[in-house]
Amino acid sequence: MDPIKSIVQEEMEILKKNIQTRMTEEKVNASGRTMKSLTIQVDQFGGILFGSSVFLNIQKGRAPGAVPKNFVEIIKDWIQEKGVNYSDYMPKSGAVISQEMKLQGLAGAIAHSIMKRGTLLHRKGITRDIYGKAIGDTLGRIATRVGDSLALEIDTINNKFKKNEDSK
Repeated sequence: MDPIKSIVQEEMEILKKNIQTRMTEEKVNASGRTMKSLTIQVDQFGGILFGSSVFLNIQKGRAPGAVPKNFVEIIKDWIQEKGVNYSDYMPKSGAVISQEMKLQGLAGAIAHSIMKRGTLLHRKGITRDIYGKAIGDTLGRIATRVGDSLALEIDTINNKFKKNEDSK
């Protein structure tokens, strides 16, 4: 593998691990799907880290607005995967309802709140650094390592040129 491509590949793998570590530290990995969505693609032009479309939401929260059709189901899955206790959930009417209805009601209330007001992270203007610093650090290391590699390559070429000139 080309030495520069190898450097980019190594650094992209480190970036992926660093982001996954931050997700674990910040407890934003209920199901593991978002973390598992991280994939790396490296070619002769550079590297790309692909991930789920929710990555921006993990770092900055979600603004109010349109939600996917299955948003209540997504929230239900999140409640269960996160281990949120919904057994005490009581609808506004005060009616006695089954556990499944409690889950459905809580998920619906959360989905409605997010749709109308956005997430707490967004409303408070908080940014959780899940990937920002990691990306900056990675770009710095790639620049340094690629620069060093190119300098070494240039020195090697110069030395070969000098040897050819000296042997004439």
